[in-house]
Amino acid sequence: MDAFFKSKEFLDKLHQYEAGEAMRHGEMLWPNDLVDIADYYEQTGHRTQALIVIKEAMKTFPGSTLPHLFYARYLLFVRGDIEGARKYSEKITDKDSSDYCLFHAELLINDNKSGDAFVFLKQQYCKIDDEDLEEYALDAADLLIEYEMADEAEFFLELVSDTDSEEYKEIKGNIHVVRGEYKKSEGIFNQLLDINPFSTSYWNSLASSQFLNDDINESIKSSEYTLAINPDDYEAMLNKANGLYTLGNYNEAMTWYERYCEHCPEDEVGYLFRGVIYMINDKPGKAMIMLNSAEEKAASDSPYLVDIYHNLALVHSLLGSLKRALGYVNKAELIDSDNYGLEVVRAHILLNSDHEKEAKMCYEKAISDSGYDPTVIIQAAISLFDSNHLMDADVRFRQLFKLKGEEWPDGHAYYARCRFAQGDYTTFMHQMRIAIRLNPNEAEAALADLFPVGTPVSDYERYMVEVKLKGKKY
Repeated sequence: MDAFFKSKEFLDKLHQYEAGEAMRHGEMLWPNDLVDIADYYEQTGHRTQALIVIKEAMKTFPGSTLPHLFYARYLLFVRGDIEGARKYSEKITDKDSSDYCLFHAELLINDNKSGDAFVFLKQQYCKIDDEDLEEYALDAADLLIEYEMADEAEFFLELVSDTDSEEYKEIKGNIHVVRGEYKKSEGIFNQLLDINPFSTSYWNSLASSQFLNDDINESIKSSEYTLAINPDDYEAMLNKANGLYTLGNYNEAMTWYERYCEHCPEDEVGYLFRGVIYMINDKPGKAMIMLNSAEEKAASDSPYLVDIYHNLALVHSLLGSLKRALGYVNKAELIDSDNYGLEVVRAHILLNSDHEKEAKMCYEKAISDSGYDPTVIIQAAISLFDSNHLMDADVRFRQLFKLKGEEWPDGHAYYARCRFAQGDYTTFMHQMRIAIRLNPNEAEAALADLFPVGTPVSDYERYMVEVKLKGKKY
């Protein structure tokens, strides 16, 4: 939570509001005060109370900018109601304010009119008073990078003369993230942390950049710095949970997803991953409860909706309901018709429901329709592997490496496991070495149960040579 909400200035106003004492003492809570209070309630998981405050503010201050924007944002981002959001934003009297202009651009972006939004923001820049130009340019750049419009954000950032300001550097760092230039981004956020080592925002940004750069352990450490500064920082909770999940530390990840859900009970993502972990731990009943909660909380335009439907399909399959499972695959495809991986999910469900012929047709369709996309091939191969169809998985892995060569980083550990099961220890050792070198996380995920608990990946080859395969030909 923002440190402002712990300040005496804010807490005094919150206590006044909650005690209903402001008017009694002839004091006025202005629109920005009421928006701060609503924002506090929203961040502490009390959305209903937040909306009560905002509706009160809109009634008391008709035409005010900040309360109407708060409610418009709620309609846009929670309810997915673009027209409702536009209606409430149009009630704002001061349509020349930068807050109104930035939200109007955001409405255009969410209405799939990103180009129009960029043109509008440039037009408004020409109308801004000279003393406000730099602040407007920074705000516009910050908004555009939130929607991953890196070139457009950089256009406005180049209009800023104070390139040493923290805000300028933060936006520059986020532009590098969107462009996949993670090391450049990390360099900027480390510079900012040298200036302000207690900024949870900078630690969270650094953690996100490290996660995207597959530097998972460092990402977790950065999240832990945030949590040491503010134990209630929900973004750090989620970052840490995602890092632990990626490393396969599912039980510890579950603890942090649970904490995230306590702090953000209306956000679907925590429930989604709790459901996935329950499936991994072979608890489909509990997984169903979590995934149903995720579906219920997700807005119609949620970026997680396809994943929710995907996992609901799998859990219904595990519980023996083929019709419902395939129904959720269909719902996911209505949202993302170009996601060929969903055809792999359909194949996986059919295969595990003893519809082997139809399943193999779906695997083939997914791969051919994708233009032999290597990510789809490996999804099919791992699906076959997980379903214990090792010979078919073997074929797909060989297809993958024929297309991409042995330096392709994914799939080697699973292919090694297929060859191990078939007694081909020569190929197993070769593929395991490649996996250890190119993708140690996958090597651990696919091969760990062949070794004593806690064996580091770096010791896998030595253990095989000296113990597991000692005396065998390979």
